[in-house]
Amino acid sequence: MTDRAQGEGTRREAEIFLGFGVVSLLLFSLWFYSTWLQQEPSALAAPRQSEETAASNEIDDFIAQLEDLPVDFAPGETAHTLANLRFRQVMASWPPARGDLERLREEYVEALRQAPAKPYAWARLAYVEQGLGAPPERVIQLLRQSIYIGPAEPVLALWRLRLAAFLRPWWDDDFAALLPRQAAAAWNGPRRGLVELSLDHDLLDVIREGLRRDSEGFARFESLRERVHRIRERQRG
Repeated sequence: MTDRAQGEGTRREAEIFLGFGVVSLLLFSLWFYSTWLQQEPSALAAPRQSEETAASNEIDDFIAQLEDLPVDFAPGETAHTLANLRFRQVMASWPPARGDLERLREEYVEALRQAPAKPYAWARLAYVEQGLGAPPERVIQLLRQSIYIGPAEPVLALWRLRLAAFLRPWWDDDFAALLPRQAAAAWNGPRRGLVELSLDHDLLDVIREGLRRDSEGFARFESLRERVHRIRERQRG
């Protein structure tokens, strides 16, 4: 083999190796961002601006990389990651602009068409639809879908209960029957959040029903609820 042929072979090997490295990095980034973005779906309150601002440049860069990928490159994961990144961007400005919410709705609908087994995405789409003033029955149906796919996610269960509280006049019996188990799941996560939810919204009956079979958990919940209530009363003066 000539030196020239050897050089071309070495160059091709380097290109293949570099291409494999780029693809591996993007796949890892998809996994990392998908995991990170599922840690805390936005509740019906303004997000923490300092966290969103600190990450904005990094998010912009990663969105640009994803948009340059071939359309057949991990399409479901790519679509969901793009939608979730943009969700974070939109929530960094409060209140979000209607045009941004409409674009988010389109992106989540398409992402869920490609890969529907995503409970966080169904929940975020429910939130987006609520922000756009969709019929309550539509929002409830999206929450129901999220529950069916990921019923035992503690942080997500708490968030779904928060949104469901705003929609209580439109609950049907089937949806109402799903919520006590959401309370039980949420109790396995940030317990203070579930306690405050019981004080701020008309959900005490749902939460008590969800904890009824866990006598220790039920007693602990009631104790924490009374304690938080006393703290609030002292703060009010």
